[in-house]
Amino acid sequence: MLAVLEGASKILSFPRKIFSLRISTPTGLLRENGTKWALDLQFPDSVSFNVLKIQEPIHMGQRISKFHVKILGGEGQWRRVINGTTVGYQRLIPFQRLKTRRVRFVVDKSQDDPLISYLGL
Repeated sequence: MLAVLEGASKILSFPRKIFSLRISTPTGLLRENGTKWALDLQFPDSVSFNVLKIQEPIHMGQRISKFHVKILGGEGQWRRVINGTTVGYQRLIPFQRLKTRRVRFVVDKSQDDPLISYLGL
């Protein structure tokens, strides 16, 4: 595991918004295998979601140019479920509903060390 985010909030009044993390100071990602940057989310129970919201602190420049998202399946294998290009100020990516306890956001290519100001499922 690379990182477990604490301070995540489960919003019960709106069931589709299961995770929201607003970061007041832009956060860098941890290196995965020395070549890519990654951020792991781990939940105590399985969660179901169908959209990814990601934001960069655009005042510091657009950095992320290619990324993907993986989920940990019931058999313990990581499965790639989203491929994306630039993030910019804000990127919303809808997809078929997924269910998992772990989500991994991986930056495949960036112009500089990648930064994230918001991540939501």
